[in-house]
Amino acid sequence: MEKEKKRGKRRGLLLCVLLLLLVAAALALAARNPRVRMLRATMYFAEHTLKDPSYLACNLDMMDLFCNYMNGDVTYSGRAHMHSVEGLGFSSAMDVEGARSFAHKEMTMHADMDVLWFNVGEMDLYAREETMYMVVPMLDGLSQAFVTGENLFPKAPELTSDLDREWFHDNMGNIVALMQQIDISETGRTINDDGKISREYRIVIPQGSGGFLWELLGMEAPDHDIVVDVFLTPQSRLRHVEVDLSRSVEGLSLVVDGEKADRCIITRELPDDERATLTVARDGEITYTNLFSLTADYETNTGDVYQARLSMELEPEENGAKMKISDMIVTKNDETTLAEGSFDGTLVKTSDLPDLFADVGVDLDAIEKVTWEEIRRDTEGFVRDMVQKARDSLP
Repeated sequence: MEKEKKRGKRRGLLLCVLLLLLVAAALALAARNPRVRMLRATMYFAEHTLKDPSYLACNLDMMDLFCNYMNGDVTYSGRAHMHSVEGLGFSSAMDVEGARSFAHKEMTMHADMDVLWFNVGEMDLYAREETMYMVVPMLDGLSQAFVTGENLFPKAPELTSDLDREWFHDNMGNIVALMQQIDISETGRTINDDGKISREYRIVIPQGSGGFLWELLGMEAPDHDIVVDVFLTPQSRLRHVEVDLSRSVEGLSLVVDGEKADRCIITRELPDDERATLTVARDGEITYTNLFSLTADYETNTGDVYQARLSMELEPEENGAKMKISDMIVTKNDETTLAEGSFDGTLVKTSDLPDLFADVGVDLDAIEKVTWEEIRRDTEGFVRDMVQKARDSLP
């Protein structure tokens, strides 16, 4: 009888061990399942990344930024400085004020320029839809219009909620359901961070799926599949995300980079084998303000690369934000400095701005227009002529 009890205990113990091994094996297999890994990455992003000071949008109200700044009306003012401008042997300072209206697709900027102790005159810049206008009375009434061929007032997503921890919790059921609907496959591409290998997965969101995502973005569901390439670390954390947006804007793509999602790269493939890239990165070491570095690159089909770099502090206030731009430098091929500058000012949210072009005092439609293609054919000659006119007109 005693022996039977011992055998029963051993069988029970063995059964427990086998069950634990089966559970461990199941968990190990699940951990390698791409859908499970993607769900774990989403949960980590919601619980940890969103509150990391290095996260690109940390402490920023994205609904406010998109709806009231990019898709709204704002006025701005401040003090700008320019120096090391190629071809000019002096520095200048400008009192700047203006407005931008998304509703009217218009922008104005009025600058009053000082050189040393002298006030040398005014310069006005305007923009409407795809065209920019420059009017410089101090340069013998010089005026010029630039037809960009691009929408200068693109619409940002009309967010219906903040992308925060609460939104993820409220939509966790939708997220889990979406994980069952997507097509996901490993591509073989990797990112090697000092031996830490992140693997790429291609996600295809079928047409008609993910309705809660389009509701968040305030847009109609697309009439096509959405393809997203995601790199996951060994710990199932987001490392790098690529989204092809060329269906909306030809040649446009978006990248969110870094385990802390601290860098965003927007690339536009242009006609004639040229490319424009904007990189925005967050400095998470600075916590007393929101500090970003911005780099804009324009790669020409002749091999020249023009680059603008700057640091920007953005401090939200009740009705707007303080903005400080420093260390701005424009270079050609990372060798020739074309200009340096800075700006310190404020943005103010407003509403129902009137027609900004109503009282400009100039017939903008009568201004001679030049296309971007014409400028590209002789960029240096165009800039040289403008600089020479400035030199001839200043005291």
